[in-house]
Formats: sequence, structure tokens, C-alpha cells
Amino acid sequence: LIASPTKPMTVSAVMWLRQRQQLELSDPVGKYLPPFKGGGREAVTLKHLLTHTSGLPDMLPENVELRRRHAPLSEFVAQTCQMKLLFRPGERVSYQSMGILLAAAIVEKISGQSMPAFLAANIFAPLRLTQTSLGLGGRRIAEMAQCQVAENERSDWDWNSAYWRNLAAPWGGAHSSVRDLATFAEAFVRPGSVPCEQATRREMREIQTGGLRPRYGLGWVREPGAFGKTSSPATFGHYGSTGTVVWHDPETDV
Repeated sequence: LIASPTKPMTVSAVMWLRQRQQLELSDPVGKYLPPFKGGGREAVTLKHLLTHTSGLPDMLPENVELRRRHAPLSEFVAQTCQMKLLFRPGERVSYQSMGILLAAAIVEKISGQSMPAFLAANIFAPLRLTQTSLGLGGRRIAEMAQCQVAENERSDWDWNSAYWRNLAAPWGGAHSSVRDLATFAEAFVRPGSVPCEQATRREMREIQTGGLRPRYGLGWVREPGAFGKTSSPATFGHYGSTGTVVWHDPETDV
């Protein structure tokens, strides 16, 4: 369970649709999700969702309760659409998993497919990521590496539970392998047009937050030094709460 390195995968789905002119990053979120309105929400664009500048929270205040009762993702979306913004869109950078959730909901709305199916067909298959899926992808939990969960925190909704493994959270619910993650990261620097055109992949790994800190591309962390002192300022990657990290340094090809 790779946790937040799922985010650039979800963002890749958004960019795949933009490449086909089915959306623009400047589009207001409310254009696709009508309940997302009022309280300054009209100013939130797709780009704000992808760069952690939307003003949405990382997690909902009801996050634990939703998971405890095995709520579907649709409930997370509905509650996020009603969340009060923490600041005006574009004013600050504040890590927001719920922004990535709404981006995924927009992909589903436009494509008519579930995110697991969309990613499998349009992102994972072209890259031959045979061990990657959003959610379990039909595999058994027993076949997966177990996450470290403290004894007193184990439950039927923790990282190792059937609920969480199958929820397919677009901000952190993908399963993958070292080989597949390396292939995914390398796709952003090598020639070709899979799964998106080269210009689109370059745009995703370039800093998109101006002078705001921490710095982000589209789905990728771009804060200098985030991946160690020996990595160049061009390094992009992502950490995950289950103990994962993936990064690529284009200057040294490491």
C-alpha cells in the first residue's frame, strides 16, 4: 500500500483528460461538481486542487468516523464539497488530500469510469505497470506487505483492513511494487508519449506554486532538499504515510 505516491497517479489521470481537451486546469471545480459552491469555493480551480493551494483540508474533521463506519468515497466527496475553506485559493500552500479526492471525482464525472478502471486502462496499462492498481485490484490482502499498525490502533478500518485496502482512495489507496514505482517515476523524464505527452509530463514535474512554500509541481513534491542533501533542485518525488518514498533526480539520472 503505497499511500500518497498515489497522488501523482491520480493527477496523471487529470492531465490525460486535459491533453484530450476534456477539461482545463483553469476550470472552476464547481463546473463539474455543482454542490461545490458558496463560501469562496467558486474561485477554486482544478489547478488549485493539484498544487495543494485550494484551501481545502488534508483530511475531513469526520475522517475517523467515516472510516469507522466504512463510508464509501462518495460520502467523503459530499462532505468535502461542504467544507469551509481554510484560506483563499492560491494564497498559500497547504497539503490537501481532499483536493486530490475532488480531482478524482471530476475524472470519474467526465470519463464515466471509476478511478481504478480509468487508471488501469489509461495510465498503468500503457506503462506496463502490471503490479499496480488503485485498491487491491482483485488481489488478496495476504499477498500484500503488511503496514505497521500499533497494537492499540488495529481495527477493521486500519491500513491493513479489507475496507481500507479496497476503498481505492485516490489520494493514497494504490498498491504497487518497487519496480513499477521506478517505472512510473522514470516515465516523467524519458522520451516518448506514454501515458501523456512529454510536454505534459515535464509540466507536472516543474514547480507550479511560484514563490510559495513548500513547492509543488502537479502531483509531485518539488521542495529543494526534500529527498536528501545530495539530490539536485530538479528532483521530484513523493512520500507516503505507510513508510514509502519515490523520487527521481533528472540531473543525475538517479
